[in-house]
Amino acid sequence: MKLTKKPASRRLLIVGADGVDPLILERLLDAGQLPNLAGLRAAGVYGRLSTTYPAVSPVAWTSLLTGCWPAKHGILDFVVKAPGGYQPALGLYRTLTDADGRPVYRSRRTASTLAEILTARGMASYLLHVPGTFPATELCGGMLAGLGTPDLLGTFGVPALYASDPQRLPAEVRCRPEVERLQPLPDGSWLGTLAGPAGEQAALVVRRTAEGVELQLPPHPQPLSQRERGVQPLPSPKGRGAGGEGKTSIAAGTWSDWHSVAFPAASGICRFYLFPDDEALTLYRTPLHHSPAAPAIPLSWPAYFAPRLAERLGLFPTASFPMEQAAYQDGLLPADAFLAGAYQSWEQQVRIAESVLAGDDWALCLPHLFTADSLQHLFWPDVEGTIAAGYRWLDDVVGRLRQAAGPETAVMVVSDHGTTPVERWVHLNLWLQREGFLVVDNVVGNEGRIVWDATQAFCLGYGGIYLNVRGREPRGMVEPGRPYELLRQEIAGRLLALRDPQSGAPVVQDAVPRECWHSGAHVAEMPDLSVTLRRGYGLARQDARGQAPAGGDVVEANCGRWRAGHEGPHAPDLVAGVLLAAGPGIPAGWLEGARIVDVAPTALSLLGQEPPAGMDGRRLWAAA
Repeated sequence: MKLTKKPASRRLLIVGADGVDPLILERLLDAGQLPNLAGLRAAGVYGRLSTTYPAVSPVAWTSLLTGCWPAKHGILDFVVKAPGGYQPALGLYRTLTDADGRPVYRSRRTASTLAEILTARGMASYLLHVPGTFPATELCGGMLAGLGTPDLLGTFGVPALYASDPQRLPAEVRCRPEVERLQPLPDGSWLGTLAGPAGEQAALVVRRTAEGVELQLPPHPQPLSQRERGVQPLPSPKGRGAGGEGKTSIAAGTWSDWHSVAFPAASGICRFYLFPDDEALTLYRTPLHHSPAAPAIPLSWPAYFAPRLAERLGLFPTASFPMEQAAYQDGLLPADAFLAGAYQSWEQQVRIAESVLAGDDWALCLPHLFTADSLQHLFWPDVEGTIAAGYRWLDDVVGRLRQAAGPETAVMVVSDHGTTPVERWVHLNLWLQREGFLVVDNVVGNEGRIVWDATQAFCLGYGGIYLNVRGREPRGMVEPGRPYELLRQEIAGRLLALRDPQSGAPVVQDAVPRECWHSGAHVAEMPDLSVTLRRGYGLARQDARGQAPAGGDVVEANCGRWRAGHEGPHAPDLVAGVLLAAGPGIPAGWLEGARIVDVAPTALSLLGQEPPAGMDGRRLWAAA
């Protein structure tokens, strides 16, 4: 497709502030702590934004981009049931292989995004790190894929914790698979390994220095060839974070820059945090991200977009999460190290957005930041401290981006969902087992193998419960028609009767047939029964992965670091997001009844464009 670009007569900046919660936002606005967001509210519109079911980021942001509910756009959950089977499958894209055995990625999204609609009309868009946009697709402008982008190992992020003396680590950490013992070398240095793609390994040599350590890594990768880039060749990345000659120094208690690591199959980047410990050597390594200077996967469009940004701004993270959220959650990093590294990575993303906004070719720019979402997950209920500091940082970023976009640019600040505390975990598969709907055997530890010939229903993903239907599943035992409907009703009724044994409070808010949500071509792929939990409860991670615990409590206390969430599954209004907007074409006032699918048609209207037929959303105000 030939992409023809027209001059932009109108511009729209949408700041994707993932997870910003209306209750927290309104409290801080009223306290005078967010001057830039307060200015938007005073000059334009503000309202709460009903989100998707389930309220997970890739699903919600895809609804924002397409103006369609999940049943129509096809991104239904992080994890879905594989067609014709029982195995969990990634809900964002399919991974195939080409004739040479290399992975080929195909998005599950079937509706056009704002950027694709504008591309067809000759208008340039930039989508920067928006969840659910991997693999990057062809458009007029540029794209950096967001949450869902695999790391160099094809996962959502596998870090490492190197330790000269693992026995000094906390007991719950030292047994984790991410921990590797550093091996002493005769010259007083230490040896570790970096596990790369296709079983490849590279050596990591660590030497003590007066200030901290010096690391020796494999050489940095070569930049893309002229043919691969489609442009005149650029010099190798230079300056901060470029990788030098394979050496990097780190002071104790600090993060290194991003450093390139070369493997035969692909080139990656990583960075390190050195624990302040005079007696032992402990070093954290981030997951191996695909190098933006030489990407082997479609993480940007055009292919040269990421390399050009890396040349201009230095190396930057490319995998699903720019911050080490899972590492802090699992106890691999202390809070101060996590926060320092997270803000450094978020700042890199802001600089990328500022670089794009400095150009004159764009009509729409949508940068995405995980700041509020990540801090709420991990530091709840510290709303007045760590979380409020993240909101103040976001407020400053909104001011910076608004200034970079210019006074004639309309601005939206949008969150895909809010948050709610997770005080208790709910094990739905264990509940189904004890109610007689699911059978397990071959118990190993606390997990059992599901006996499909005797199982009527099971939970997988954050979207509810599947029935084991004859003719649809390989070993289905539930007859279609009336038996199917009666079973759905029976399970729903028993779920509504589920009580927390500690408090006696009801756990489930509702359980409804999947057809009750929205129409669309993908309804038949959704779980048969949609469950929503009450405030304070969250679905246990084992259930989201389709696993069946063989013992324990159906409802148990949350003793981990993941203290608040939105994934629930919760009703969309319980974890609503927000929308603030001001600028040309935007009236002043309070928004009532706004939904996340209304953002796309409203954005098109602000850009002087008619929404295409088929969107579920509507304009939130009359076109100017």
